[in-house]
Amino acid sequence: MALDGSQDMQADIRLSVDGRHRLMFIWQPYRHVIESATPQQQQRVLLTGIADIDCDYLSNGNWEKTWYGNGLPALVRIHIRFPDGDRRHWPDIVAAPMLDPMPQ
Repeated sequence: MALDGSQDMQADIRLSVDGRHRLMFIWQPYRHVIESATPQQQQRVLLTGIADIDCDYLSNGNWEKTWYGNGLPALVRIHIRFPDGDRRHWPDIVAAPMLDPMPQ
């Protein structure tokens, strides 16, 4: 399901860590897919008490720190770093971005 409840909304999406050590999911619909002239940015807290995140993009068989392609990378890898002394340890999250919904 899309971010606004529709099935076909496209948006700019960003993960970031704020000053309160929260992992934030931030998105803003593309202007051409909604009626409002200035789409409102939305955000949600996904996780608290983290140090930082690393995002890498699979391109031509290599993991890169930045993505400048016109299309989507084959895979995105997210590594969540917790503060020193924190007992949590998570494996990397690896996902394949898609423009079209998965067939049902």
